[in-house]
Amino acid sequence: MGQGSEILMPFVPVKIGITTRGFDRLDTVTTDSQGNFTYIFTPGANEAGTFTLWAAHPDVSTRMVQATFTIAGLQVDPQTINVRMVKNTSLDIPIKLKNTALRRS
Repeated sequence: MGQGSEILMPFVPVKIGITTRGFDRLDTVTTDSQGNFTYIFTPGANEAGTFTLWAAHPDVSTRMVQATFTIAGLQVDPQTINVRMVKNTSLDIPIKLKNTALRRS
């Protein structure tokens, strides 16, 4: 959109920011002929938590959060277990689960 207006602007750059846990991921996309843009966010394998999202013209330094989303994360330890057992027996296997979306101190 044009600055301070509701007019969509074709073929202009848009700076996108995605923030979580104090880390910023920045990228720039260009609007299409209708003034719309698309950005595909692919989180890292171990990324989880609450993310904030903003988009603005690259010359605008103000970051106004326009959306938030949460990615749930779960870590299982051990990751693999190899067991050989006799039929009709049981075995207790301790497993630790960790919520990786929680903020680490």
